[in-house]
Amino acid sequence: MEALKSRISMLEAQLETEQTRTRSLQEERDAAVEALVTATHESDGLRIENNALKEEIAILKSQYQSASRTTLRTPHKNAKERIKEQIEAEKYKRNDVFQKQRTQPRKGNEKLQNFIKVP
Repeated sequence: MEALKSRISMLEAQLETEQTRTRSLQEERDAAVEALVTATHESDGLRIENNALKEEIAILKSQYQSASRTTLRTPHKNAKERIKEQIEAEKYKRNDVFQKQRTQPRKGNEKLQNFIKVP
C-alpha cells in the first residue's frame, strides 16, 4: 500500500511538472504567434513602402532621361565660356545694385535733397 501511495505521489509530481511545462510551451507558442503577426504586419508595410519607392524611382528615372536628352541637345561649354557667363551675370548684378543705390534717397542729405527739389 505504501508503494502505491509513493507511486501516486511521484505521478502527481510528474503530472504537475508536465502541466508547468505545458503552460510554458503555450506561453512560448503565444509569444511566437504574436511575433509572427508583428513580422507579417511590418512586412506588409515594407512591401507597400517598397512599391511606392519603386514608383518614385521610375518617375525620377524618366525625369532624368528627359533632362539628359535636353542636355545632349545643348552644346557643352568649356570652362572659359562658363567663367565669361559668370562674369557677365556678376556685372548685371552690380549694375542693378548701383542703380538701386542711385535711385534711393540717402540719409543725412535732407538739406541737399530739399535744395535740389523744385517746388
